[in-house]
Amino acid sequence: MDFLICYEHVVREVENDTLIKHELEKRGYSCKIVHYNDVDYLLHAGKEKAKVVVTPWLRHDGDLCDYLPFAKKPYKLVNLQWEQVYSKRGLEIGLTSTSGEALNAYHMCWGENSRNRLIEYGVPEDHVVVVGAIQMDYGRPLFKNYYLPKERIAEEYGLDANKKWNLLVSSFAYATRHYDDSNNSAMNVAMANTVAMHKQSQQLTLEWIENLLRVSDCEFIYRPHPSEKMNEILNSMAQKYPNFHIISERSVKQWAKICDKVNLWISTSNAELLSMGVDFSLIRPVEIPLDREVESMYNETFITDCDSFVRFNTTYIKPDPDTITEKLKRINHFYSYDPDYPAYKRTADYLEQILKSSNGLHFHLTAKQQLKKSITSLKRGIMSVLTRKCYLRDSMEPVKNLPLKPVVKQRMEIAVNKHKSKDKAEQAMQAYLKQYDN
Repeated sequence: MDFLICYEHVVREVENDTLIKHELEKRGYSCKIVHYNDVDYLLHAGKEKAKVVVTPWLRHDGDLCDYLPFAKKPYKLVNLQWEQVYSKRGLEIGLTSTSGEALNAYHMCWGENSRNRLIEYGVPEDHVVVVGAIQMDYGRPLFKNYYLPKERIAEEYGLDANKKWNLLVSSFAYATRHYDDSNNSAMNVAMANTVAMHKQSQQLTLEWIENLLRVSDCEFIYRPHPSEKMNEILNSMAQKYPNFHIISERSVKQWAKICDKVNLWISTSNAELLSMGVDFSLIRPVEIPLDREVESMYNETFITDCDSFVRFNTTYIKPDPDTITEKLKRINHFYSYDPDYPAYKRTADYLEQILKSSNGLHFHLTAKQQLKKSITSLKRGIMSVLTRKCYLRDSMEPVKNLPLKPVVKQRMEIAVNKHKSKDKAEQAMQAYLKQYDN
């Protein structure tokens, strides 16, 4: 196996990963997309190790131990970094920083901002390269036929295609989180503040939406963050308003393309939407302190009250191309964009360069880390064998009578469903590229 591309979230990554895979296969290389802990774990941690392993993130030694089992020697680990735009506070306390042996891997960046930060952390300059953000490739002519029409999505999800559609791209990933308040460490205090901010912001946002639904007959789509869990307030809204829909499936790009109004909170989807010609509002129901604001949004204008939110979401006008162009200019330090050469090809260029290089990477793990890596790998290998049986049988019957904890069986079922979703997303993109990428 030449390349193994690992993913975390299907809806965030698999379309993009498939673009890279498609380009690498066009150049004659073998490539596969897998989750770092699911059905195919034992296969790729065993006999089908890869010459180059591409990771969705690689911040510290623990992450390194997740991906090294997939890699042949000499080790070649390349970090795609599916999150690269953060808050000042998150960086200061180390929540989103890169450290330890992970610094010695190869890292790909969306823009100069990320590259400069990694070099400051200690990544060697020849191990970090700007390739652009693949999610910004979808506004290119190649993808003009990629998105499903509104009528098709309406039929699939029981929506009314004749109504206006309004979208909220939720980033309230911590709204249902719990944290340990037994100590006052900087990390713990920061997490407590983050959870509180997410909870309050979500609650007020849903109040705004409820006020909107009282005066508008639009279809409102609430698309949760991939890590977001349902809670009582969301369930209550869905039951109370038949035109309020919580839908996790489909990418942000797909929904934004067919919705009449788009609202973001702190989602970094802003760049990809602008590259597609989609404008949006940025809502701040609770003021976010500057040190916790998303760094690429320091100079943006926000909606901060319910009346403005309702007004924006009931005023349907075409986006101004000049406004979108200006917004793109403001974030070019964070997102490198070449109008003549897509980011997925720039990414494939770098991966091909790494594959052909005779140099391998050297990672120095302690004996304790090595032992932990081996134990974790063994456990994941055993679980992947059982999970694969369930996947192939399309049933959880193979583990029904095994003496496993309910939570373990639940994780296995999640892994099976995630693998199915990955297959579906990958096949759809491959079919499209086969037809249109001539």
